[in-house]
Amino acid sequence: MELNSKDFGYTNIKEPEFVKDFNFEQSVHSNELLSLMDYASKDSRAKIEKELLIIKNSFFSEKNVYNEIKKSRLPLVCLHDIRLEHRGLDIEFDFIVIASEFILMIETKPFFGDVTINFKKEITRAYPYKDQTIKESISSQIVKTDRNIKFLERFLRDNRLVKDVPIYQIAVIGSDETRLKSRFAKASVKKQFIHYTELIKKMNEYIKKNQTSKIGHNQMREIADVIYKEHKPVVVDYEKKLNLSIITSDSKNIKQKKDQVKDTVEDPSEALLYKTVKDAKKDLFKNTKSPFYRGYKKQ
Repeated sequence: MELNSKDFGYTNIKEPEFVKDFNFEQSVHSNELLSLMDYASKDSRAKIEKELLIIKNSFFSEKNVYNEIKKSRLPLVCLHDIRLEHRGLDIEFDFIVIASEFILMIETKPFFGDVTINFKKEITRAYPYKDQTIKESISSQIVKTDRNIKFLERFLRDNRLVKDVPIYQIAVIGSDETRLKSRFAKASVKKQFIHYTELIKKMNEYIKKNQTSKIGHNQMREIADVIYKEHKPVVVDYEKKLNLSIITSDSKNIKQKKDQVKDTVEDPSEALLYKTVKDAKKDLFKNTKSPFYRGYKKQ
């Protein structure tokens, strides 16, 4: 039987729809860190400042990717900031994009400074922080790609949603001011990393590549609804994660401080740039030299 556009419900979706929209409340993490600042030791405050910088960069990188998806004007169903548990595994996704022709998992990379990918698939970055240069390794998205694809395939199949749709994963660099050095990386590795301004082009490539089998728009929504229903939010214990040294045992005061932070936030997105605690006398970011100091460039 020949199928036409009505069978796929193409008239239903005209542009990107977000079942789980961009999460501006992500700044709650920075608020909680700020609330711990007055109770942390000197070394712990340095850890908090660094974590705040990472959160800030992540926020704006994901916002760039979100805006790019929105302006694509493609018939897509999308979710932001998803964590799924299935068969004893749990995986977090920055974005899941569902099209008639494919499903795309996007890992947003808030890279800053000089980022190097070598022939061993190892990723390192170097960036200035105050009066020193920080060098550190980055968890390789290259290693995770196959695992994540298999995870989502099993999740969709076990929930009887779809079994023959192509699934892809890419790492998207969300900053305009990142220097990516991938000269010695294999070609297959380089293809897994794109700049956010290349995202629309990449999605159109996937559409053209997969024209033989398509899923309907109603089914796209069904897939997104099930994923959203199974989403398990992440609760971060920053004292444990950063191994903070708290110099007061008055947990009641800390809780009151956290509540005060939530009450003082008028625009959650601004909490990533400006202080939200009344007695925070200085802007944590204003006096920190930004690691966004070079234009994006592939080598």
